Amino acid sequence: MCPCLQALLRQGGIIIANELTAKTDFLTLTFGLTDGWWLYDDPQWRMPGGYLLDEIAFRNRRSSVFLPLRV
Repeated sequence: MCPCLQALLRQGGIIIANELTAKTDFLTLTFGLTDGWWLYDDPQWRMPGGYLLDEIAFRNRRSSVFLPLRV
């Protein structure tokens, strides 16, 4: 697990991650106006023309940060 995330947890605590995996106008308007939404630095993992990870990319990327996780 990422040390910065682990530092936030109490012993025995859990992290719940929720990733959007479908690009919609509603999501773009809702979250696209928040600070940092477009500041990702890994475009090779993102959906073409977008900012989201598809389900496969999310599952691949989560293993390096959130192990163990059940999705």
